Amino acid sequence: MEVLTDKQAQLEEKLGCLPDSRVGSYLGWRLEDDHAFCGECQQRLSLLGASARPYPEQRLADTLRVMAMCGVHPAIYQAELHAVNDRLKARPGITEWLDKQRLGEAATKGRGLAEGAWQSARDLAEEHDLRGKVQGIAVGLSERQRSGRKSRDE
Repeated sequence: MEVLTDKQAQLEEKLGCLPDSRVGSYLGWRLEDDHAFCGECQQRLSLLGASARPYPEQRLADTLRVMAMCGVHPAIYQAELHAVNDRLKARPGITEWLDKQRLGEAATKGRGLAEGAWQSARDLAEEHDLRGKVQGIAVGLSERQRSGRKSRDE
């Protein structure tokens, strides 16, 4: 936020130094637009603090999106990004968060869900004779391709 405030101050300073000409008028318009955009970025960043996004990862992604579009050079906020990266590295992973037994139970449930979905898909395919239909389509395409080759060869 400080960087955006500093950028606005720099833009105001540049606005005061413009010549009174068409070029100066054009540059003034551009600088005023940049100044307004900095204000918009400040508002977006301030709204992120009160964001309804429950997880820190989501809020971080939102913040990075705003930072990327706000026009501040990334070199300025590298120290903050390194601090965030260090915090993320220090967070426990899922294996530390769940004990081995609960992790095994979750894997078993996941495997059961996948097997159930696969069996359901297999049953539906058999019910609608999809294998036969696919084979029929493949045979038809092969015959068309062969007849196309014969007509080209003749």
